[in-house]
Amino acid sequence: MVITIDPDVCRLCARCTAQRACRGAAILWIDRDEAPLVDAARCKYCLVCVDKCPYGAVVTRETPG
Repeated sequence: MVITIDPDVCRLCARCTAQRACRGAAILWIDRDEAPLVDAARCKYCLVCVDKCPYGAVVTRETPG
């Protein structure tokens, strides 16, 4: 499973609830004008971020294979 942030859905919230809820500090802002990224090395796959984003921008998808 991979957790990503859909840039077409993300509203670039100044106080990102998904980022604040992330237990592994895996949601990182590189550029405030673009959607944040999820660092797979830090992600604990607890899925709290998926539940916390009010816009549904944090999504999961299955990895191929």
